[in-house]
Amino acid sequence: MTQIRELTYKAVPDGTEKVAIQETDTTTKYTSIQAMIDALGITGATGAAGADGSITRYGSGVPANGLGADNDVYIDIANSGLVYYKAGGVYSSTGYSTTGATGATGATGPEAQQQQVA
Repeated sequence: MTQIRELTYKAVPDGTEKVAIQETDTTTKYTSIQAMIDALGITGATGAAGADGSITRYGSGVPANGLGADNDVYIDIANSGLVYYKAGGVYSSTGYSTTGATGATGATGPEAQQQQVA
């Protein structure tokens, strides 16, 4: 087994971050941090549970406050896509809409051709 002279953490030319293993004055091997951990058999402690994520909901009309959880977004599809945000157990309008302003009227299309139906 080769004795390791130095371990350093470096970004290598391929853009990844690796552990540099200096074995001699002229020999350096690079390995990923995960490969080093796997080789050593190190298992870290389980991390704390993350915060609940938010959900985007939709329906017709103002959302009931009993629907969903804080940080959820609600889109009222019956009223121009008004957007609501829930905080402190209450949905409030954000003042934003998913529907933009009405566009300009398009050009008149060609006249339809009439055909006699037999």
